Amino acid sequence: MRGGDLSVEERHFRSAGSLIFVCILAVVDGLPRKTPGYLAAVTLCGLTSVGGAVLTVQFGQSAGWRDVDSYSGLRQDNADIRAIEFARAAFAREGRDVFFVIDSAGVASTFPPGARILVTRLRSESESIVAAHRYAGRVRGGIYVVTETSIAETSRGTLFLKSFTDYPLNAWERHQFGRTTVFVQAARAPA
Repeated sequence: MRGGDLSVEERHFRSAGSLIFVCILAVVDGLPRKTPGYLAAVTLCGLTSVGGAVLTVQFGQSAGWRDVDSYSGLRQDNADIRAIEFARAAFAREGRDVFFVIDSAGVASTFPPGARILVTRLRSESESIVAAHRYAGRVRGGIYVVTETSIAETSRGTLFLKSFTDYPLNAWERHQFGRTTVFVQAARAPA
């Protein structure tokens, strides 16, 4: 119920609903054509199909082009496009020296091949699990943590930043882009 990037609806109800729909179609196919059960099932299937088509059209109209990433061509529901472009600009400057930490696997498709990415599950993990994370070591370039602002503003966001043990907590720079926050620690100057 809590792990992973899939919603409860997607994980549990969609496959069960599809199976039930196929079973109804199989039963209806065996019924005589002019019985009340057959007509009710055909009417129900017709109404749900029309309802699904209407919802799909409404969703498409409300989506807008502002949420479509120009690099991947995919709609990004979990990260603001400006935050993604900010992080990609860092990759263009620093190359493979920069390291990205994202909290949505879908956002990984917005980065060029060769980008070093760690995907977390901050949305679905409890605070105790987030507090137990430990990431030791430093990367040559900067480190960019891309997360939802609603998570960044909670204690869970602070706990996650503390898990980078070789990066001081007070040195994180915060950049907010709508519903997405990017925490940055720039590359250290060579000694």
